[in-house]
Amino acid sequence: MKNKKFVLPAYIGVSAVWFGTHVGPGTASGNQTASYFGAYGKMGLLGGIIAMLLLGFCIYYCIEYSRLIGTTSFKEFTNSFFSPCQKLFSTVFEFAFIWMVIMNFSAALDTGATTLQSQFGLFYWIGIFLFCIVTIVLTMFGAELVRRSSTILTFLILAALIGIVFFGLTSSQCNFIEHWTNTITLEKALPEKPWYELIWSSILYASFLAVGMVGTSLSVSDTLKSKKDSKKATVLGIILNAGLICLVAILLYAYPSVLGDYFDPMRTSKTFIPNLEVVRIIGKPFLTYFYIVILFCAIVSTLEGYGFGVISRYRKFIPVKNERGKDLILLFILLIVGILVSRLGLDWIISKGFRFIGYVEIIFVVLPTLVIGHRKIKQATQEKNEAER
Repeated sequence: MKNKKFVLPAYIGVSAVWFGTHVGPGTASGNQTASYFGAYGKMGLLGGIIAMLLLGFCIYYCIEYSRLIGTTSFKEFTNSFFSPCQKLFSTVFEFAFIWMVIMNFSAALDTGATTLQSQFGLFYWIGIFLFCIVTIVLTMFGAELVRRSSTILTFLILAALIGIVFFGLTSSQCNFIEHWTNTITLEKALPEKPWYELIWSSILYASFLAVGMVGTSLSVSDTLKSKKDSKKATVLGIILNAGLICLVAILLYAYPSVLGDYFDPMRTSKTFIPNLEVVRIIGKPFLTYFYIVILFCAIVSTLEGYGFGVISRYRKFIPVKNERGKDLILLFILLIVGILVSRLGLDWIISKGFRFIGYVEIIFVVLPTLVIGHRKIKQATQEKNEAER
């Protein structure tokens, strides 16, 4: 009798890819959550849910349409989905993709180098150099190994964040219940922002993630066999990603002094890593080093993943015969641009760089997808049924 191999359902794989794209240095550091949802107290927990619900609808329309027309190609999808205005939307998608690659690459480099400097006293530029070397080595020689470990790495990061939240909320330094029932202390740490701005912040958060998450989800949508699979992938993705944001938000609300430092207008550091500050306050050395390892895993995964994305997408445009040479040229260009932008700091990248592309994607990605998504799926379903008769 042959042993049956256990295979994860297709919808879990798609939702894991969505989650893996989300868990980059911005999320793992806590900076992203602090920037978009940290200023709203308890209401901030709703921000992650609103953002992922909105993004979930966009992803569902895209992966289901992709499944119906039988493509995982980003360009083929945009040309078909946005027809007859495909040239405009394909161009915007391409621009948004390049912008997000640069922003994520820069955020990863800056977060990694800053952490090495603050934690181990390593000179900032040595840290940048080390991460550049790791990126080149993994991208050029360790592709298969890193691809196979990506899903495992994603769940390790989630497990690690859950562990940090557990230790953070049970620490003697934490007064979460007091802050939850009596928000006076928390509110003193936060800037004054009206609650309705949270909705706009949630829309921006979902929007700047849209192209990257749609693109990666489309790349594995061929494993989905039915409309039910697409719905399951979307629901699970919403739960995982909204849960991640809420976990980080709860941890930060438990330590209002960290949020106070983050929003302090007198702060001189361009890169603030809230989760690392919380871990330091908890005062458990093993937890600090454990978190740093997981943060580096998220950083390396981001650098390697986006490096591959750029190579596979633009290799054909490099006028060099040697394939390895083409890859190196693209990586060097990406690393140089990433290093230059990283000097602006993680705060700027997340609060300004991501926000800018969020505005663009609201107009050219999120709104159009929500408006025409249902009609496009209905049309594609009819055409598929007619072709199968």
